[in-house]
Amino acid sequence: MSNSKYFQDELTYLRESGSEFAKYHPKLTHFLSEGTFDPDVERLLEGFAFLTGRIREKIDDELPELTQSLMTLLWPHYMRSIPSLCISELKPHTGSVTEKTVVKRGAEMASEQVEGTQCLFRTCYDVNLYPITITNIEQTNSRTSSAIDVTLSTEHGLELSRIGLDTLRLHLHGEIHITRTVFLWLFRYLDYVELDVGGGYKHRLGPEYVKPVGHEEDEALLPYSKNSFAGYRLLQELFSLPDKFMFFDITGLEWLKGIPQRSTVKIKFHFKRALPSEVVLKDKHLRLHCTPAVNLFEKDGDPIRLEHRRNEYKVRPQSNTQEHYEVYSIEQVESWSKDERRRKPLIEFESFEHQINQRDKREFYKSKVGERVSGRGLERYISFHTHNGDIADLGTETVLMKLQCSNADLAERLSVGDITYATHKSPTYATFKNITKPTQSVSPQVNGELQWQLIANMSLNYLSLANIDVLKVLLSTYDFHSRVDRQAHRASIHRLDGIISSEMKPIDRVFRGVSVRGNQFKLVTNSKFFVNEGDMFLMATVLNEFIRLYSSVNSFTELEVFDEATGEVYNWKSLIGQQTIL
Repeated sequence: MSNSKYFQDELTYLRESGSEFAKYHPKLTHFLSEGTFDPDVERLLEGFAFLTGRIREKIDDELPELTQSLMTLLWPHYMRSIPSLCISELKPHTGSVTEKTVVKRGAEMASEQVEGTQCLFRTCYDVNLYPITITNIEQTNSRTSSAIDVTLSTEHGLELSRIGLDTLRLHLHGEIHITRTVFLWLFRYLDYVELDVGGGYKHRLGPEYVKPVGHEEDEALLPYSKNSFAGYRLLQELFSLPDKFMFFDITGLEWLKGIPQRSTVKIKFHFKRALPSEVVLKDKHLRLHCTPAVNLFEKDGDPIRLEHRRNEYKVRPQSNTQEHYEVYSIEQVESWSKDERRRKPLIEFESFEHQINQRDKREFYKSKVGERVSGRGLERYISFHTHNGDIADLGTETVLMKLQCSNADLAERLSVGDITYATHKSPTYATFKNITKPTQSVSPQVNGELQWQLIANMSLNYLSLANIDVLKVLLSTYDFHSRVDRQAHRASIHRLDGIISSEMKPIDRVFRGVSVRGNQFKLVTNSKFFVNEGDMFLMATVLNEFIRLYSSVNSFTELEVFDEATGEVYNWKSLIGQQTIL
């Protein structure tokens, strides 16, 4: 049972009502009187209270059979816990990388042992490794402008022209009031970027050469199905690991390939507005070769020996310490027949392949999600069905499964620098370590109100977002961490109070000589309710991408945000929508 409240209520009722009942039935006083404590009777009452508590919980769970089937079909990721997340930094081995080397997303890394188990993480971004390091960062401020100079040097004096440096990704790391402010200055007040290799060789890049990171599908932290709306993933990731968006790319560095015999370059960021005096960027705040990482990995499931006495079976990873793992998703299911000596794939029932050819005698599987008895994490059950939904008779076959798992709440006990061990899926030419503490794993409320809130989002469109109450409910729905962390909950409420109003109006713009109608969204906010102005700007940036994804492909969106606290007006460029019109 996910909550002991039901059990305690039933047990209290039995004890209190039992005493009153015993007054009218004296012969039962020995069993039900409150002053009598027979250990055997106590165990019976506790067992009965546990079972009746489960019945009450079932009555109160608001039809999970309906909501779970619908969620599994449309948004399966909301039937999964959000695994632990962190930022990891890679460093090439000395002499092993002499030119651009790409570490593809999905590289694996292991942690220190926690209760005898290593937690496994995999990277979420492609990482371009270069034989370079940041050797110095200088910041200069005037009354009206600021500049940040970042000096990069190659390893062993290698020439910049020969290392394939075309795009450089940097990560803003450290105190929120510094990183969020610099993020705001990069994408709001950047005048230009200057490349200086000395000897009079300089090259200027416009602000458009500095690009934000984290919005694309191949930069996702969490696996999403193709039929799921990517905008919800962005919101979920914003609240789960906002540092995921504290990356930026500097493009247009191909100019360096034409400058020989240079091993050092100074990248100068010139801003049109002075940085606040409390924001001082140091070497520790800018990191190379970083990527978000998620506590997800592949694992085989315990084989299931089918029995005719059961309709569903618990899905368990192969391990002697089951409590150290949580099943994130079922990736593959096969049945193995001892008589036929072959494997037969089973397809998920919600795939609707059972409707394609009803004469086909294939079997299907359905999975169900429930909360663990401990209340921490989810557990999955699997059942097997024919094409019309009846329980399938698979004889004495054995079912084999491939799972995607996390380490549940084990990973959140790790600290900075604990994830440093290699696996067979780790890059061999670089070391790595986590530079942030892994976040808490958070499970969704699989039964109850949250499921209906998520289903209600299906009826939303871009017009709905013009209603400030709808927008706030949308944002709070995907802030899973605020449901389990009091501090995060207070911060979430405070942040939502900083969103004052929203409105939408149709506008016309000319694109390539053709008039196109789109929508302009106006938000009124107050940055005093956020960590700082940069924190508000980050949320607005993600909302801008969310609105773009929500708009249709034959239209466009524009976002305008007015900050009551500072009087600033933020505008984002017109963006073509991404939703396909059916």
